[in-house]
Amino acid sequence: MVILESRYKPGQSVSPNHDFIEGYFLTINDLARLVRDFQADCHDGFVSNDIGYLEEWLKKHKTIEVD
Repeated sequence: MVILESRYKPGQSVSPNHDFIEGYFLTINDLARLVRDFQADCHDGFVSNDIGYLEEWLKKHKTIEVD
C-alpha cells in the first residue's frame, strides 16, 4: 500500500505553525507503473471513475524499492 504522508511544505523551515502538506509521494518508478496500469485499464474499459481507480491502485500497490 502506498500510504498518505505528511511532510513539510517545500522551501519551508520548521516553524511554530508547522506548515505541512499531505499527499501520496510516489517515486518515478511508482508513477511510471501507475500510468501504465491506468492506460491499460482505460483501453480495456475497466475505468469508470478516475479518482476511485487511483485510490484503489494506491491501496493495492506497494512502493517500488530501488537499489
